[in-house]
Amino acid sequence: MRLKWSRRALLNGAAGLAVLLLGFWATYTGPMRVPLQRLFRSNRPAAYSPRHATVAGPQLVMIYFGSAHCGWSNDRAIPGLVERIELTALQRADSLGWSFEAIGVAVDWVPREGLEHLRKTGEFDEVAAGANWANALVMKYFGERQPDPVATPQVLVVRRNVVKPTSAEGTFNYSAHNEQVLVRKLGVFELQRWVEDGVPIPGLPASRSVVSARATPRGDTRRTKAAQARLQ
Repeated sequence: MRLKWSRRALLNGAAGLAVLLLGFWATYTGPMRVPLQRLFRSNRPAAYSPRHATVAGPQLVMIYFGSAHCGWSNDRAIPGLVERIELTALQRADSLGWSFEAIGVAVDWVPREGLEHLRKTGEFDEVAAGANWANALVMKYFGERQPDPVATPQVLVVRRNVVKPTSAEGTFNYSAHNEQVLVRKLGVFELQRWVEDGVPIPGLPASRSVVSARATPRGDTRRTKAAQARLQ
């Protein structure tokens, strides 16, 4: 009787181990993979760090839309994906000589709950929470003229020009002009594919290093000025 029970226990143990290994494969190496280090993200400092500086001129902006009450927004892959997108977009902005800003928007009724969700998601230069789908930034980027679905989690990449007007009295206020949405990515799987592809951002000019490497005949200032204009 003991021998039979031992064999049964071994079979049950082997079956349980197989299920555990299958789940591990699906989560960390299969189509639902999540990097192991992301499980411990809350125990380490974030790689993206806001610069706390506003610079007039061309700017690249990444906007994350999520919710404390959205299951997919709370997927454990989201913090790592948002961080990768932030770092890649920041690097691209630096290569152009542009400033960069990361904005987090929580589509929740209660601001406190939304802010807590954004805190768990990552580091941002600016955050907005509250008013659900009537949130000011939600209405701005998901207005009636926007053809894309209104859902979370979603990431937008926007280019704009930051202007710092001054007056004779010395007062000033920043404003954004010529804003253009370059990328919209919706859902965990679409964000994962985008990150795996290297976070391509269409609609941006060539980086400064690429422009400077192009052969420009000495004395031909028109081509040089045209290249500089494209960067602006």
